[in-house]
This record gives sequence, C-alpha cells and structure tokens, in this order.
Amino acid sequence: MQAVDFLLDRGLLRQGRNTLTLTLTDGSFVVYDSVMLLQREHIAPVENLSFQSTIFFKKHGLGLRQVLALNVDFYGRAVRTLHAHIQGEKGFTAEQEFWDVPVGPHQILQFEIPPVKEAQQATLSVSVADQVFSAQGRIEPQRHWKIYIMPHSHYDLGYTHQQEECLAIHRENTQKAITWMAKYPDFYWNMEAQLAEDYLQRGAQPREFIAWARKGRFGVGGFYANMLTGLCSGEELNHTLDAYDVLRRRYGIESRTAVMSDVPSMVGTVPMFLRGHGIKYLSLRYKPYRGPQKIDMLETPFYWESPDGSRVLMWKTDQNMLGMNNTPAQHEFSMKTVGEYLERYLNGRITPLMR
Repeated sequence: MQAVDFLLDRGLLRQGRNTLTLTLTDGSFVVYDSVMLLQREHIAPVENLSFQSTIFFKKHGLGLRQVLALNVDFYGRAVRTLHAHIQGEKGFTAEQEFWDVPVGPHQILQFEIPPVKEAQQATLSVSVADQVFSAQGRIEPQRHWKIYIMPHSHYDLGYTHQQEECLAIHRENTQKAITWMAKYPDFYWNMEAQLAEDYLQRGAQPREFIAWARKGRFGVGGFYANMLTGLCSGEELNHTLDAYDVLRRRYGIESRTAVMSDVPSMVGTVPMFLRGHGIKYLSLRYKPYRGPQKIDMLETPFYWESPDGSRVLMWKTDQNMLGMNNTPAQHEFSMKTVGEYLERYLNGRITPLMR
C-alpha cells in the first residue's frame, strides 16, 4: 500500500462544501482508493529523521565523497533550508546545507561525507531555524562498483500521446543521442523497437545516425514493435523482423539483439525466428500483473531453446526498465533501485549464467 500526504493550511478549507482537485503533473495516470482529511494540531518541521549508507560516491574535486541517504519528513513551511551535521564515533565529521527542501513526507537528501574505511556508529543533527533534531545510525564502508547503464526510452506507441506525437518524441530522443555521441565518447543509445526506420525517413541527420549505428553506438532492437506474439501467425512473427533485415542488408547496421517490453510472455518459437534473422540475444521485460512468471528465472541469463533446437541467450526482468529517470523524484527512485539490485546480486539472488 502506498500513501501520499499533502499539507493543507488551516485556513484553506471553509465551512460547508469544499472541492479538492487532484492534478497529475508527471507520468501517465494514477489510481487511488480514497482521500482522507486528518487534523494534526502540531507538526514539527522535521519528523521521522534517519540516515543510511548507499552504494554511491560523488566526485569532489580530485577525490570522492561517500553518499548517505538522509530520510526526513520535512514540514519547514516558513524556512526551506536544512543544515545537517554528522559525527562518527571514529572521529570523522561532515556537514552540509540543503536549500529549497521539498515540503512533505519521505524526502531523500544526498548527504556527502568523507569515505569511511570501517563501520561505525554516527550521530546526525539537523537544524531548521532555531530547532535541532537528531538521529542515531550506522555507517558502512562501501565497495567501489563500476556500473554500466543502458540508456533508452520505452516504446509505447499511443499510450502517453497520440501516435505521431510519440514518434516525434522518439525522433527528438534520437537527435539528442546523435549530439551526445559526438560530445561524449562513451555514450550509447538503445532503441527498444524499430524506431530507426522512422528516423531514417524523417530524422534530421540520417547519415550521422547510420555512421554511429555502424560503429555500435546505437543499439537497434530486432522486433518491429512490442508484439503480442501469441496473436501472430508464424508468417506474421517472421515479418516483425523485416525492418531489422533492411538495416543489416541496406545499411550495414546490426546489433544481434532483440528487445520485447511490457508484454506478458512470448511463444516458444521466438528463438527459432530470431536465429533465422541472425539475432543471438533477447531481453524480455514483462509486467508480472499481466501474466504469471517463474521468479527464479528473473535477472539471470539463461538460454531459451525452441523445439527445433534454436536458442538465444535471454535476460528476463519484471520491469520495463531499471528506473533511471531524470526528474528529481525519479532520480531518487533510480538510486534506490540500483542499490536494491546490487543487494540482490550480493545475496546470490542474481547469478551469472544458467544453461
């Protein structure tokens, strides 16, 4: 269960009938069960204060700073500035000023401290105006990870916008990717479906796209779209890979990878069709509420074999993506998601390869 809290000034509501309007400013939709009004006589500017170690570090000059997650319900309506100070039992200390802290529950602030080399207890003090709040916790040293991120945007034609608007947004994404590739040598961009065909016909820099794609900087998915393969005949399923064949034969572009996202499952002949078109790898990102799946095969590479013996190396996850987004709230969610993912890996719930 999830709950979202809003603070309403005491004078906002009037005697008699009041109308509250909920407006979604980001994302596609929200479903809720109820709206409740609760009265609180006194709200401190800081409540439910805590902190915890994260896996993250940030560059600071020529060195690194370890990132703590400072969790707080913040209700500093008059003063939006929060000053944090932490003292470790092994002698380290750090402080940081946070400006324009969002008002509301479940705020996560990134508190940067000198990297610790051994686990230790610490005391966190947070001041707002002339009030001071404190919390105790434990800080753990963190391993330095090298994480590879697969930048892409989900192909969901007509879901959030009309079809032409969706395609225009994807063309804009591709255009930005071309610009960033020239600027950042390590930047790659992945296309979930056959958006390359649309960009080559209507994009601003098709030649540049072809050049980068031939170098492998663009990942082009084999399938034309996220298909319900169970509704396709064998011939139709084969034709979903035609656009990828055009990229290979006409432009010399190939990735040998297919992606199917936001569908419940796939039919057992898919590996046969993929290998027939030179594709060796498959990523399936399904939604668990649209079709039950065996969780022991999630996020573990394995070979999927068709009845004829054709097989592809497959990666299956129950998310459309890992959660890397660019708004502040989504960014905090992304950090939390990556941390949980690494925890599953360290606990042995993600294994290198099953044959």
